[in-house]
Amino acid sequence: HSEILSASKLLKRKGKLVILSPAYGFLYSPFDSKIGHYRRYTRQMFKELTPPNCNVLQLLYLDSIGMLTSLSNRLFLQHALPTAKQIHFWDNNLVPVSRLVDPVIRFSMGRSVLCVWEKLDAWQ
Repeated sequence: HSEILSASKLLKRKGKLVILSPAYGFLYSPFDSKIGHYRRYTRQMFKELTPPNCNVLQLLYLDSIGMLTSLSNRLFLQHALPTAKQIHFWDNNLVPVSRLVDPVIRFSMGRSVLCVWEKLDAWQ
């Protein structure tokens, strides 16, 4: 929380603070640990982290299809690291499908959570 607070203090009035983070603690895996993630977040957690004098402009989940495949891996395959072939398949096939599905399900679930705050007052 201190990093978000520190970053928000550097914003000018109407400045934006954007954070894209892994979503849902139940998806936390050895892969997260290997790439430096300490936790996964929810929209509610980001609401609670809203810095003083900032307003949430956007708060949504992204990559719904990726969430389902991550959950499948966590429950069934349990691979610690994706292969280059899996990453290529994900980027070229699953992400485009998520871009279509996410708006339809109103960004209600996903592998990542995006939060955009706007600074209301530059003096604090």
